[in-house]
Amino acid sequence: MLRNKAVSFIRRRAPAEDPFFLSVAFLAPHHESAYVQRRTGQVVRPAPRHRTAFAHARLPRVAGYNEPNVSDKPWFLSRWHGPLTPREHVAILARSRQRRASLLAVDEAVAKIVAEVRRAGELDNTLVLFTSDNGFMQGEHRVPQGKMLPYDPSTHVPLLVRGPRIPAGRRSRELVSNIDIAPTVLDLTPATSRMRLDGRSLLPFARNPRLRSARPLLHETGGNGIWGRRRQEGAKGQQPRVPAWRAMRTNRWLYVSYKGGQQELYDARRDRAQLRSVARDPRYRVRLRTLRRILGDLAQCSGRACRRFADPSVR
Repeated sequence: MLRNKAVSFIRRRAPAEDPFFLSVAFLAPHHESAYVQRRTGQVVRPAPRHRTAFAHARLPRVAGYNEPNVSDKPWFLSRWHGPLTPREHVAILARSRQRRASLLAVDEAVAKIVAEVRRAGELDNTLVLFTSDNGFMQGEHRVPQGKMLPYDPSTHVPLLVRGPRIPAGRRSRELVSNIDIAPTVLDLTPATSRMRLDGRSLLPFARNPRLRSARPLLHETGGNGIWGRRRQEGAKGQQPRVPAWRAMRTNRWLYVSYKGGQQELYDARRDRAQLRSVARDPRYRVRLRTLRRILGDLAQCSGRACRRFADPSVR
């Protein structure tokens, strides 16, 4: 088991004077391969002991679930996703229960790993960083499942940090990204990177949750092959690939530019669920132009240039 391998690694390395680095990546709550799905009938496979843990759990309903009007969204969303059917509601609920149940084994493994670091007497001197690679759509904006879209359910991930001089139980409102993980690890060591790092260390914000900046973040799809008619292989209910897009995000604004020219703009202060794009509203013309310029800069930047503060007007 992955958990036992991690514990064995800690037992070997913790007694040494040199620091150690351990990265553990769990499959859960990711869907299984098509082969496993055919054999088990499950998209996500919880541990047998947890299989019925959420058998009666309800699906958390958010404001964007089965969005009634997507006319403000890009053309492909309404073409590929009509209002959710009763059958789709049932499937979304089943997958949600399976994913939640699968995470119970992850909870157990994380607890075991942390306990082993504590047993070795190194917990107070160790940074523990818990996160994920992507979010996942579960009916938001009519999308029954997927992770290829610029909306919050797809781009938001959990991020928990525990370590030296980091206050317990505090929450930072600073906008951070996966590109910040490598600089954070390097910040704790004398090591340096031979590559330019676009991100920055999370430690100042973790140690002082009141610290804020106006750094914008870049979201984008990878490669040029995202256009196409081939369907993605994976979870049940295969979906067409989405058009390529780039987006920039601040604490207040989400601006999205799609291949083909379509745009979206959301103001989180007035529309946290991203239900109404104001990209076509003439009152936001100047704002749209500013965000488009910043997005262009972010798409081309490298290293320190990516960490500069944005125009305060777009916070």
